[in-house]
Amino acid sequence: MTKFFIIYFAAVIVLVPLLSLLVAFLKVKHTLPIIILVAIALTIPPIYGYNKYMRLDTVEETVVPDLVGQRLGNAEAMLEDLGLKAQVTESVMPASNIVKSHHPEAGMLVKRGRTIYIVLEDEVPPRPAEPATNEGSSETD
Repeated sequence: MTKFFIIYFAAVIVLVPLLSLLVAFLKVKHTLPIIILVAIALTIPPIYGYNKYMRLDTVEETVVPDLVGQRLGNAEAMLEDLGLKAQVTESVMPASNIVKSHHPEAGMLVKRGRTIYIVLEDEVPPRPAEPATNEGSSETD
């Protein structure tokens, strides 16, 4: 893109004085229409180049699906099918394989290639077994 602007501005630096000399040489009385045409001609290439560079005219959008409650593998496959990327955010607790939430939220319109940040449900550690009690038994010495 930088190369495009260098060539463009080099051409402007050369063409504007040449057009000025041409207008002076031809002794045109009404220069305003020529100035307007030159201004339009000089404005179009950078706008066109910027749109092509930023791919503003070719980037497709898609709706973020609802991933909450899905297994991580299924959620990643759904996002990949839509042209989106998945990134699991870190958690302090060990995480399960189930999606707890995600950002952007379901239903939002995003550009393809966008990363969807996924938070997994915290894995609940198993409760320790309660010690067995001997109720109803009597010990005699």
